[in-house]
Amino acid sequence: MLRLPATLLTGAGAVLSALIARELGGQRRAQVLSAGAFAVSPIVVAFGHLLITPTLDVFFWTLISWLLVRWVRLRDDRLPLWLGVAAAVALQDKYLVGVLLLALVGAVAAAGPRELLTRPALWTAAAIAVLVTVPSLVWQARHGWPQAAMTDVITAEDDALFGGRVAFLPLALILSGFPLVLLMCAGLWRLLRMEALRGYRFLGWAALGTTAFFLVTDGRAYYVAGLFPTLWAAGAVSLQHRPAARAASGLQPPAGCLVLRRTAGRLRRRPVRRR
Repeated sequence: MLRLPATLLTGAGAVLSALIARELGGQRRAQVLSAGAFAVSPIVVAFGHLLITPTLDVFFWTLISWLLVRWVRLRDDRLPLWLGVAAAVALQDKYLVGVLLLALVGAVAAAGPRELLTRPALWTAAAIAVLVTVPSLVWQARHGWPQAAMTDVITAEDDALFGGRVAFLPLALILSGFPLVLLMCAGLWRLLRMEALRGYRFLGWAALGTTAFFLVTDGRAYYVAGLFPTLWAAGAVSLQHRPAARAASGLQPPAGCLVLRRTAGRLRRRPVRRR
């Protein structure tokens, strides 16, 4: 039962990945390719059968991206309010989502759509997230900021086991999975360069800013896993009219079924031990 929420969140994440592709103008094959990429990525499969903080990170980062992308198309101010709720819940899981949120605000200010920053709904959403997070920050302050001490431990462990900053980008790409790393890089390039996606360019800059922050601060490679679904979706949209994408769209559903079978197999082989 403890693995069921993780499985459900992973399935919902695949759906959100497809929805992001649709909001970016992706047709059915792009949506299938985006969801399929989510379903077969090594990092998603690894997190998809365990209820741990990165499982929630990937889901909520993807949800936040979808809400923003949908707002760009619809200009529906109810969406930022839901974004505030999603951010508030994500901050209870881990403070890392704050890096993404700040990167998104900075990218919107630099690349647009700046109209978003003038909407009262966005600042109401920010207030919701801050108010919900204040109690945990107060607790941290009263106890000597144990989160900061834990960050130092994680940094030292990462340097010893995974190579630190030098290995950050290569390991992040490996976690995405090959050839999904090519799809992800294509998505980043298209977000930054493709005129049809100009209104969503902030997503590309936010991805770069978030990655740069964790690289400089010696974070772990999987911290950026929540960026992958949006980049896969953008890559799928840019490739949807190409033969390779058409072939991939026919292959992804069986791949997704394989992942579900593998996950179910893990649940059978690794039952929860009762104490």
